[in-house]
Amino acid sequence: MNYFIEALYQLGRSQDADRLLFPLLCAFEDGQFQRRGPDGRTFDWRRWDGTPKGYEGLLADNYLALIAVLSRK
Repeated sequence: MNYFIEALYQLGRSQDADRLLFPLLCAFEDGQFQRRGPDGRTFDWRRWDGTPKGYEGLLADNYLALIAVLSRK
């Protein structure tokens, strides 16, 4: 996701990038990636409807989404 957000910033499409970045940052702040759904799958991967599709624990490359913050001007 960070590559997509960074590309939007580089193309001058800041509003589009912010529409993706800010909800993502709020989800990190709210701890929405650190819990498990009713089926025991983690929220580090999700379907478009929000259903958890994770595996055994917090995905280590989730930090990559935070790197997109550095591209924001």
